Amino acid sequence: MQYQNKPKSNYTNTSDKMPQRKTITSDSTQNLWCRDTMWDYVAKSLGRSAEEIFSQRNGCHLRSCNKSSSECRGAHSLSDLKPLPHIAKYNHLNKGTFNWVKLYLNVLKTMQRDLPNVKKEEHKRFVASLSSMNFIELIQLWRTMACYYNKAAKELPFKKDIKGQQLSVQECGFAYRDDVPNFRIGDDLEDHAWSFERLTRYCPINEKFEACIKCGTQITIWDLCLATGLNCKEGVHKKSEMICTEDFLNGTCSCKSQEEIDIETVALQKQLIEISNELVAIVENEKASVVEDDGWSKPKAKKPTNKFALPDPKIKLRQEINRIENEIKNLESSRFIHYSDQGMKPFKNLYEEYLEQEKIKEETKQPEPAPVEPKKADWDHGLVETGKINGSVTKVTKFGKKK
Repeated sequence: MQYQNKPKSNYTNTSDKMPQRKTITSDSTQNLWCRDTMWDYVAKSLGRSAEEIFSQRNGCHLRSCNKSSSECRGAHSLSDLKPLPHIAKYNHLNKGTFNWVKLYLNVLKTMQRDLPNVKKEEHKRFVASLSSMNFIELIQLWRTMACYYNKAAKELPFKKDIKGQQLSVQECGFAYRDDVPNFRIGDDLEDHAWSFERLTRYCPINEKFEACIKCGTQITIWDLCLATGLNCKEGVHKKSEMICTEDFLNGTCSCKSQEEIDIETVALQKQLIEISNELVAIVENEKASVVEDDGWSKPKAKKPTNKFALPDPKIKLRQEINRIENEIKNLESSRFIHYSDQGMKPFKNLYEEYLEQEKIKEETKQPEPAPVEPKKADWDHGLVETGKINGSVTKVTKFGKKK
């Protein structure tokens, strides 16, 4: 298979005094794989040829990147990949002290504010069940709504840009961008919401890729998710990158503990060593059997074909070694992320504590004092309040004489 090379840059440094160019990696922007490098990594990691995995049709050619890893916008290895800033910030959060209830309440508040304003009935029907959803269900629904309506809004004009024109309502239920709910989360928690939610589901692009690999269907380089599980906004790529929802919500799950996984891994590694030693012994015995006393090897005679001959034991041992190696690899990546291991209380307990604190605040809240009536002055004799004059009235003339 011939792999195409991109045309190289015509840039040449003709002077030693020219300033050194700033590389792409100086700003840590290698958040995705270089597509012209990832296909080779995929082939090598699977132990299969590129021709077997990739189809070069419709212009989807396998090319070799002509830039160095420091000049390319994409990463050339897993070690070059850098997390996006908001994901890096979330990864460094202390999960045991982070205010998960505050995040939940802000997501709920956003949904209660914006979801009733949507026009599509298939979306509006979720309004009645918002309060009964658990945290994971709620934030996944928020992500669905935010993605749908933010994408729809980008395709609509602002009212100020349409002068005197009446536009028809689009499929999303709106005609103008101004009217579309944005599902924005307050208290500077939106980045954390995106970073957390993506850990609750698998990336559909990578799931399709793995299904094709499993059944032997060829793919193209455009079927690869370049973000990997490190930065993929669609979801995680491996089980070990996903949150255990039962552990997060209730603190209980059926997952194996890390100690159990370590014990099983050690046992498999012992089996691997024993089988590898057995294979080495067979190979050495075969070599020794063809060496004469004078140190010269005998030429191998062509053995007649015997359909009743026993299979080569080395083949079976190598197959067993590959099986154990894959089992160890799968075992090491078989455990979900457990925030309880990082000191987090189950969300159920955190929310109950919050409700109890709110109840105590309400019970100990001092009642507002009743409004104080203004005190009557001693001289008003009730005139100010009633507007009437009490007692008899004596009329006087212009010169002060009584009538």
